Amino acid sequence: MPVEEVSPRVLHFVGKMANHRSHEGKDEHTWALIQATAYVQVGNISIGVPPKEVYFFSVWPGEECEEANFGLAKYPATITYGGRKIPTGLGGAWRWRSFCKTQYASNVSAEHFLKCHASVCSLLKEAEKIGILKKVNDEGHFWDHWDYEALVREVAEWNSMIGDVIQKLESVFGSENVVSSLKGKKTVG
Repeated sequence: MPVEEVSPRVLHFVGKMANHRSHEGKDEHTWALIQATAYVQVGNISIGVPPKEVYFFSVWPGEECEEANFGLAKYPATITYGGRKIPTGLGGAWRWRSFCKTQYASNVSAEHFLKCHASVCSLLKEAEKIGILKKVNDEGHFWDHWDYEALVREVAEWNSMIGDVIQKLESVFGSENVVSSLKGKKTVG
């Protein structure tokens, strides 16, 4: 797999240690465990439900990319909220929901961005082959057609849009008061 780094092993956490709050500021697993948190709606409030057990590994596609976390987690059938037990609807099956931002790999080059995005999609294809993938939401629409040219056009549009927003913010607040991951970098587009 053409990625920069893969975690050396699959990690397994149970009980309290499967909750990201047990790791915050202490180790590199916090982000994956935050992503492992599921959410249930109670009235107008969305409540985080940490897994009761989780297996995962992380992949870093390349420079300027967010890590991609892959795993499976089990959740409690109920949680206590406001002094009462609330059904989560999450009990039973193993599940995972995550995301990985590859857009800023285009700060390096179009080729680098394509390699990073395609490598994440290739890993998802493997998950699909073994029957553990239900749905992919690819904002670049690459997953549906594997069209590299269309993906480069899409990321150029995103970068242009962000560049326009940065320029507008700088015109209002001054460039010294605006922080951006794209500032001063050459991007596709």
